[in-house]
Amino acid sequence: MDFSKKEMQRRFAGLDAIMHKHDLNGVIIMGDTVVNAPFINFSQRYFTQNNLIESFQILFCIKDSEPILICAGPLQYEANKERSQIQNCTMSANQIAKVVEIMRDNNLCAGRIGCTLDMIPASWYIELQEELPELQLVEINKDITALHYLRSNEEIEKAKTSASIADKAYTHVLPAIKVGMSEYEVAAEIDYVTNRLGASKNFTLIVSGAENEILSNGILKIYPASKRLLKDNDTVIFEISPQFDGYWTQLLRTVCIAEKPSPVTEALHRVCVDAINGSLSRITPGAAVSDIWGNMNEYVASHGFSLIGPIGHVASVDLVDDRLAATNTRALNWGETLIIHPCVGTKDNNHCFLWGQTYLVTENGAISLNNSSDDFICVSGNQQRGNG
Repeated sequence: MDFSKKEMQRRFAGLDAIMHKHDLNGVIIMGDTVVNAPFINFSQRYFTQNNLIESFQILFCIKDSEPILICAGPLQYEANKERSQIQNCTMSANQIAKVVEIMRDNNLCAGRIGCTLDMIPASWYIELQEELPELQLVEINKDITALHYLRSNEEIEKAKTSASIADKAYTHVLPAIKVGMSEYEVAAEIDYVTNRLGASKNFTLIVSGAENEILSNGILKIYPASKRLLKDNDTVIFEISPQFDGYWTQLLRTVCIAEKPSPVTEALHRVCVDAINGSLSRITPGAAVSDIWGNMNEYVASHGFSLIGPIGHVASVDLVDDRLAATNTRALNWGETLIIHPCVGTKDNNHCFLWGQTYLVTENGAISLNNSSDDFICVSGNQQRGNG
């Protein structure tokens, strides 16, 4: 991640505002490597610009003082010194004991400390309570996540680059899809391009099979890639999700290995695309997230199909900051990046269709960050034919 000093000051100003709002003396922000998951340490990346490569890590911020980055071992320590925006880095095999020591040195033993409680290991929570029984821990996860919704132009430019990478991966993978290749190979083709163009991480999901076999109890079975080999007349659905400079976008497309799509697939595709495009002008700052669902659901139902939700999510340094669900009444902000991917199904739950991409919320409605065509593609060998 590589953001300007101005951008990092903006982020920490937001954290300072949270501290004053809750009358906090300090904040503990946990990080965890969880190598195979893209989301878990998003708050750490947001404030440090550095991916974890070793164990847990704590960013400890004391009100009106420089933040301290506490790591467990020498490898992470050197990475912090080399790559992190945080200048004050230290190393301790017992990080939570180091936090207790710092709080005692700064007379914070009875203060109010903000933290993301869902991230702190239970043993650390117990140690804090035992060592500092008068300490009050205050949950601030929602407040920190809310900072992600307030985007800067610099962040938006990162998202645009990520979306461009996804577009190029889609263009590359289409001619590669053929009977006999595995889902692993399809994912490898996608990740090859995204990595080569600068993605630091990828989150690629895929499902393949007969069009009436990719649903389970009305739920689309889209998973990490498997060794399953593609067959003639398969439907192939995949998510292309590159992270560029810490920011995620997503492109979702459905492809058929056939001469042409079935009539039901054609109908589902048309309704899915039109439901998205027909809602974009209403996705403006101040609109409720639930309105996106409501508008699409009304359109889909009017054409005799069902909308299977949620229909997407808000993405930034976390791929899922927030869900685009019928029950989410939060107001949208200018500059948010929404991954809108409705799943439209038949009433009998035997067929469904998934399609979508990343959109930017503007005063005039949502605009796509992806340039990939809305045409439905059929592939046969290495040849493609478009159906608009």
